Amino acid sequence: MNLTPPSRLQARVALASVLALALGLGVLSVAINLMLRSQLEDDATSVLKARAAAQIATISTTGGKVVVRDGTNDQVLDRQAWVFVGRRALVRPVATADVQRAADALAGTTHAVERDVAEDRFALRAEPVRNDGRGRPIATVVVAVSRAPYEHTERIALFGSLVLDLFVLLAVGGIAWRAVGTALRPVGDMARDAEDWGEHDLDRRFDLGPPVDELTGLAATLDGLLGRIAASRRHEQRFSAEMAHELRTPLAGIQAEAELAARPGRPAEDVRASLAAIVDGTKRMTGVIDTLMAVARGEVAGADGCDALEVITDALDGLPAHGRVTVRGPSGGASARLAADADLVARALLPLVDNAVRHARTRVDVALAVRGGVARISVLDDGDGVAAGEEEAIFAPGYQGRAPASAPGAGNGGAGLGLALARRLARTAGGDVVAEPGQGGRFVLSVPTLGAPV
Repeated sequence: MNLTPPSRLQARVALASVLALALGLGVLSVAINLMLRSQLEDDATSVLKARAAAQIATISTTGGKVVVRDGTNDQVLDRQAWVFVGRRALVRPVATADVQRAADALAGTTHAVERDVAEDRFALRAEPVRNDGRGRPIATVVVAVSRAPYEHTERIALFGSLVLDLFVLLAVGGIAWRAVGTALRPVGDMARDAEDWGEHDLDRRFDLGPPVDELTGLAATLDGLLGRIAASRRHEQRFSAEMAHELRTPLAGIQAEAELAARPGRPAEDVRASLAAIVDGTKRMTGVIDTLMAVARGEVAGADGCDALEVITDALDGLPAHGRVTVRGPSGGASARLAADADLVARALLPLVDNAVRHARTRVDVALAVRGGVARISVLDDGDGVAAGEEEAIFAPGYQGRAPASAPGAGNGGAGLGLALARRLARTAGGDVVAEPGQGGRFVLSVPTLGAPV
């Protein structure tokens, strides 16, 4: 019984959980960082707009000239703001060459424009200045803001999200490993117990009650499997015991005949008779073995339309005590065609007749009756009958009451199969064998029929 080691399955389930979580965390982290970047972009734009508005507030015209007044935080504005009249710069802060060129290029713009200087990580915004907010632009204000703080914030957020994701993955992976291991531990224990019970104790069961979840469902399945294995083993043991039990007597008879034939000085006629008995007994044993093996393999033929009276007559012809048996057909003289294999029915009938002959005082009657699509072959004797309460026990292999273990096959060279196998064969043919209460021995073999009586 090869099972996937629990640790391997545990690892697969835990890994699948971690991968699913990693995918979810990855999507969430990307979304959060994109939202943060967008927010930082908006913040940078807001700062640029505020600085541009502050710088514009310092610009006025006097006598047709543009004048830049000193205002609050003037040094801060001058460091990050340009004021152009046309292409001429009234205010020019100290800046790198790339930033300066980008600011100069924005001079004279007629509408608000933003531009990035990637090399220096700066963002610039240019806005035109108009008198009273109307008319032609009298100047252009360009302001700048460094993107370094915003990019630093983005890097911190990205690094923090990665560290948090890793921590969560490790924590969830450990929790999943322990949780899956705890959940699979009973499954592993059940698998080991079932394997051990299957080899040493098939009567053990988990008995967890009706299945209400996967674990109890597995227990119920394993209980059913163990039950089927136990039933199969009991069937094999019973079949082997019945085979040994039924073949012991005919083998003893063959051995006795062989020993008689081997005695010195026996007449040739007696030797030939013993050899003929040995051959006959061997054929009958072969037939018994073939029938039993066919039944065990489920290869017995179904309905072949055999005549019921012919089956009874042919079966009784092989009995030494045939003369003591009376056969009676159905009322009106009509027989029936049996929906079963003729040899199977004959071998089921023989132990019933043999048992009756051994226990009868004077006579044995075999009566055939057809009723409701079933042929009932009754075997009656005037012996002591079956004791009350033993109608079922008498069919157990090796029963020591009316039909002792040595009874089947006695006196007929091993033709009988025993009452237990008689019932088995009858049920294989679709019928049954029962012992009925009443005076004397009363056994009934029932077999289904084909169509109406003939």
